[in-house]
Amino acid sequence: LCSLLPLLKQTSLHKMIIEADLLRSNGNEYFKYVYGESVSSLFELPAKLINENDFKLVEQLFSQHDANKVNVFNLSLKTISDISHPFNAKFLSRLLKSQNMNDRDITWTEFIRKKSDNLESFISKFENECRSSVANHTIIAQKQHLVSKIITWVLTSTNRKLRDEATRALYFYGRKYPSDFALIVYESLEYNDPYVWERTLAALYGVVMAEHNSIKSDYFRTQVLPDLSKTIYRLLFKEDAPYSTTHILARDYARRIIEIGLIHHPNLLTNLEIEKIRPPYTIGGIRDL
Repeated sequence: LCSLLPLLKQTSLHKMIIEADLLRSNGNEYFKYVYGESVSSLFELPAKLINENDFKLVEQLFSQHDANKVNVFNLSLKTISDISHPFNAKFLSRLLKSQNMNDRDITWTEFIRKKSDNLESFISKFENECRSSVANHTIIAQKQHLVSKIITWVLTSTNRKLRDEATRALYFYGRKYPSDFALIVYESLEYNDPYVWERTLAALYGVVMAEHNSIKSDYFRTQVLPDLSKTIYRLLFKEDAPYSTTHILARDYARRIIEIGLIHHPNLLTNLEIEKIRPPYTIGGIRDL
């Protein structure tokens, strides 16, 4: 019934329950159950049947209770790689990004700890697809771009094995799609968890090391590397850079990426700019603890 009403009557049980104010009636426990089932069915409906109010409702419910967050995480496993679905990986990534780090640790990080066995096979499948030399159909590539967003959030994991597997999978994703992975790394710098961007920068450094002397093509050297190096400089080392850090590992990965860029493009930065990427560092990060 939850699935049929939107299809046949252009309404939903949760909308009817809210409009009739049934959640505060004598049978409110029953209506809460029906309401929950109706909201959950949104993750199984075709994208065209989900409207803006449904979208806002899921966002609102997510922000209210930790139990709701876990429900959304579970339901999102059905939709994260669906290109057209409004509740795909972009939606989940935005919700995760909106959380305080401590809130995310006790909801999302705990969720992936419990799901680690399933996630390992999910990550392994993604990695194998990225390692394949066969050219992907456009739709498959778009799905991989979506999945990569969620694998990035697996880097919050306290499970070292899972975190290492996610890092390696992102590395192979970056080998296949270096420009797309660079965008993920830039976005990850905005996340309020250094556990994430420490690893995305590490994976990106790995990609740069592997690709800068590629015998297959000059494309990475001539097209990707210069822009990548200048962007990393602007984001992490420039005066008043938005994501400058004293995190020694992250900063070193970022520096080494630029150093490789300078091997192939010596005039990429001025001498003054080059001084800023090399120790000893006098600016950047939290200087007054």
